[in-house]
Amino acid sequence: MSKPFDATLKELIASYPVDWLTQLGVPVTTTPEILSADLSTVSAAADTLMIFNKVIAMQESGTYQLILEEGAIKHTRELILRLGRKQIGEPTEKQQNKLNTIDDLERLDRMAEKILTVKSWDVLLRVK
Repeated sequence: MSKPFDATLKELIASYPVDWLTQLGVPVTTTPEILSADLSTVSAAADTLMIFNKVIAMQESGTYQLILEEGAIKHTRELILRLGRKQIGEPTEKQQNKLNTIDDLERLDRMAEKILTVKSWDVLLRVK
């Protein structure tokens, strides 16, 4: 999903990394090295990495947040499948496909909480 992007912040961080780290309260003992992931050609966001004191600081961007959310969704689906198989049996291919279309993390969390009390995959998949 494309979002408006302004490269000004990225350029300011790259131009004045010590000032930005100081403003964030990060002690700077060496000059940070700036790495640009330049993801703006793939998405409407860009990531800037600063390496200092052998630690990487990342400017959290829409891309970074999306990666985290997608990982959480995938993990929660896998958890539901593992626990569901133990509690209510093997899902049909249709039920598993339906689970794989759910991308609402809060709903998946509610489903995971219900696994111990539901009697079937159909009931579990109706959790909103």
